[in-house]
Amino acid sequence: RAACPAGIDTSYFARRIESGNFIGAARVLREVNPFSEVCGVLCPAERFCEKACNRLDFSDRPVRIRELHGWVCGHVSRFEGWDRSVPRPNGRSVAVVGAGPAGLSCAHYLARLGYGVEILEKAKKPGGMLSQAVPAFRLPDEIVEREIEGLTLPGMRFQFGTSLGGDVSVADLEEQYDAVFLAPGLGAGRKLKLDGMEKTGAMDALSFLRLLHGKKKGKVGKNVLVIGGGSVASDAALTALHLGAEKVSMV
Repeated sequence: RAACPAGIDTSYFARRIESGNFIGAARVLREVNPFSEVCGVLCPAERFCEKACNRLDFSDRPVRIRELHGWVCGHVSRFEGWDRSVPRPNGRSVAVVGAGPAGLSCAHYLARLGYGVEILEKAKKPGGMLSQAVPAFRLPDEIVEREIEGLTLPGMRFQFGTSLGGDVSVADLEEQYDAVFLAPGLGAGRKLKLDGMEKTGAMDALSFLRLLHGKKKGKVGKNVLVIGGGSVASDAALTALHLGAEKVSMV
């Protein structure tokens, strides 16, 4: 538990799985993380909880915490694994800017406390990077949709096609709401400032993933070079292969 960035009580949810209480296990996870099924797919648990697992004292493999995490949340029905009880409205309203994981998590917990929440998102659907950039072969769209449907409670309202700094300002929101939570996310990828870069067909990995998200065909070169070695770079490399590149090199 101490090794988990979200502070999830791993032994508690595992014991519930062991006893067959799958709904209870999913609710334990979602008490602290409404995107538990997503984390069951994407979380680099080998760097966190699984690295600190007591099973390594007598085995070369830890408990498969991440897989259990994702399995139990996907196994129960889309509403059973959530505590969806909400109190009477408290009469206060909060504006949440951004419908990515941070904004939706904030809105979910505020709604469970009785607040009215208006979620402003410049895209046409919620999810942020989960629904715009992470490739579907790594995170299936139905998982993201299932998580968002489950965490959306009465008192949460969405306003799509609304951008901060364009359609509304922070000052406007402060006048209309009791509080404002800013979670606009990472709007742009990073580019290297190298001589001659503008003459090449180079683009940042985030823009590449967004442009080709959900597509089975796309125009990529035969030989693709990816600069970087993190998760975004890996997603870009695999996406290029899926779209027909003959060779992908990572540096």
